[in-house]
Amino acid sequence: MASLHIVARAAGLKDKEARQLFLALFDTCREGHKVYIHGFGTFYVVTQAARTVYSPQIPNGKADVPERLAFRFRQSTKLRAILNAGGKKKPKAKGSK
Repeated sequence: MASLHIVARAAGLKDKEARQLFLALFDTCREGHKVYIHGFGTFYVVTQAARTVYSPQIPNGKADVPERLAFRFRQSTKLRAILNAGGKKKPKAKGSK
């Protein structure tokens, strides 16, 4: 996994500038705006509804999970095409058969 330092160097930015860019992106999303980067994708925040989960490890078997915000990314069709070009197989997820 690439660290922020590697991404900053590749973009010709200082680490502090790259960090400020990412924090600005997150803050903009948190305010309710979608951030679209042409040819890359869209970053946005969604609200996940409150729900009840069931687990045998919990004494009464269920627990309430409160409503929360979640960060999402939707890749552009251009990025998807680049990633899937060349007929290469997708890497398998850990634990899949």
